[in-house]
Amino acid sequence: KIKGVTVCIFTDDLDDVEDICDEAYFFKQGQIFISGNPKQLIKENMGKEVVEFTINKKEYAYFSQRIKDNYDFQYSDGVLKVYLNIGQDSMTLLSLILCDQVVIRRPNLQDVITKKFSIKLVDNKEQK
Repeated sequence: KIKGVTVCIFTDDLDDVEDICDEAYFFKQGQIFISGNPKQLIKENMGKEVVEFTINKKEYAYFSQRIKDNYDFQYSDGVLKVYLNIGQDSMTLLSLILCDQVVIRRPNLQDVITKKFSIKLVDNKEQK
């Protein structure tokens, strides 16, 4: 990086944006709908972890009732994503949702976009 030099990169690879950009702008229908430092956007809009459960619709109906008052979550394409905030821990959540396929990971830019704006992305592209 060279101080005072601006380089514009147009990409749909949000991992690259998170890794190399100091400032990012996300457009929807030709308008900027979110902008800022990628790491700061994640910090400001997400909690500490994302826990993903691979479950079917029937299981989702049951488990969503168990967590709806205490957790932020989304369900799409057989995956329940639960966004853990500060003060919430994954072990407590795991005791509420019994599932064989669980992933615990740090939040990323795709999570910011899907959570904040309820936009479903498939392979980092908006699904219509």
